[in-house]
Amino acid sequence: MGRREIAPDAEKSRFCGNPIDRKKGVVMRVKVKMTKQEAARLLSKCGDGGVLEFRDVARELVEIPISRVSVVSRMRPEDAAVGKLKSIPEEDEARV
Repeated sequence: MGRREIAPDAEKSRFCGNPIDRKKGVVMRVKVKMTKQEAARLLSKCGDGGVLEFRDVARELVEIPISRVSVVSRMRPEDAAVGKLKSIPEEDEARV
C-alpha cells in the first residue's frame, strides 16, 4: 500500500492519517480519557504507516464509557488549531 495523496485544496493537517479539509463542516474537539490498554488496542489496529481507519477508531470509541468523553470545543473550521495532548495518569497509578 502506498501513501495516500492529499487533495491540493485540502489542509495539510491530519487526524488519524486522513487530511482535514477545513473548508467543509465544523471542527469539533473531543477529549477521550482511555487506559493504556485501550490505547494499545486502538494503536494495534494501525495499518501501513501508522494510519488508523475511521471505522476502527469509531468501534473503539463506542466502547469507552460516556463519563470519560467530553466535547472540548466546537468551532468554525478557520478558528481550529492543532492541540497538544496531555498525559493522564492511569487510575491504578493514581491510587498508589
